[in-house]
Amino acid sequence: MERFFYLGDPSRFLSGDLDRKERVSFISDFSLNSFLDKKEKIPFDYLILDTRAGEKILLGWLRELESHPSLPAVILAADGEYTDSEEIGDHPLLAGVYRGVPLMADLILGCRRLGDEKKRGNLGFYSSKTSYLGIIGISRPIRELWEKIDRFSQFREYSVLILGENGTGKDLVARALYRRGHEESEPYVIYQASASGEALMASDLFGVRKGAYTGSENREGLLSRANGGIFFLDEVGTLSPTNQTALLRVLEDGEFRPLGAASLVPSRFRFFSATNEDIALAVDEGRFRQDLYFRINTLVLRVPPLRERKEDIPLLADHFVREEGWHKSFTPSALKKLQRHDWPGNVRELLNVVRRSLVESDSPSTIEACHIIWE
Repeated sequence: MERFFYLGDPSRFLSGDLDRKERVSFISDFSLNSFLDKKEKIPFDYLILDTRAGEKILLGWLRELESHPSLPAVILAADGEYTDSEEIGDHPLLAGVYRGVPLMADLILGCRRLGDEKKRGNLGFYSSKTSYLGIIGISRPIRELWEKIDRFSQFREYSVLILGENGTGKDLVARALYRRGHEESEPYVIYQASASGEALMASDLFGVRKGAYTGSENREGLLSRANGGIFFLDEVGTLSPTNQTALLRVLEDGEFRPLGAASLVPSRFRFFSATNEDIALAVDEGRFRQDLYFRINTLVLRVPPLRERKEDIPLLADHFVREEGWHKSFTPSALKKLQRHDWPGNVRELLNVVRRSLVESDSPSTIEACHIIWE
């Protein structure tokens, strides 16, 4: 059983949403002496210091703790507005856990991650609860997204519309839905609508029969390949009126006519779509068919922008470092700089910044704040 000691005013901590399977002991007290007395009898795994106690008290705690050997992982827990001083040193900072109602589960998940990072001397460890089907995070918006993916994956006959800004990872969410609710033997077909013109898209989706136009040969359409599986149409908001009509007919009837064909071809699939546009507004303005909109938005998933999940930035940054094949880690000041940015380009922008910082840093092991350059 893991043991957590929370050093702060327990009346300010509202507790909350621990999974029943979690086997933890959680003790809270405002007195440092209480912790020091108990630690001689109980081997705690984590010591959480509440930064809301104020900088003077916090620094007093840290100075006193320095004279005591065999401490557990010491982690500072803060709200999203907290900025620490240099005197705090390199103690891991778990930011964002006190926004709204502080939840015990947020603390425990964050402590496990940061505690393991500290013990290993880098940011290279992930517990099974920081990544779900490739979607990385510990923030509330990401955990809510995981829960919806779990729930929506069970309703295989319903279409899913994925909304989110550019760079948030809508394609990753679609693949997670597929992996969670479908067998690997079932086809998963992706098409990006914005990459093609109207005529080319029609031939890509519906296929072509030899002789349909000069030089044409028989070519199977993507909708035919998706039969019995998933068809994911990215950038659905960019469809032309003609292709909107054709897509609606396929979704309603389960069949389509390839270009130049005399007969219809059946295809039954689950439909996923994604867009960064306001589709409801496009319907109001007459740019998107209302009947198609109602057909594709049976279930709706919103992917949060990175500025709404800044607690996940350390995890994502470390993930990208490892994906790039490096063995460096960001210093606490570098991570804070990353978390202060608004990230208009979202996760895609973060990846580029991480790549740039890896090149800018001459150190074989660390990335400093000065190595993080936005443009």
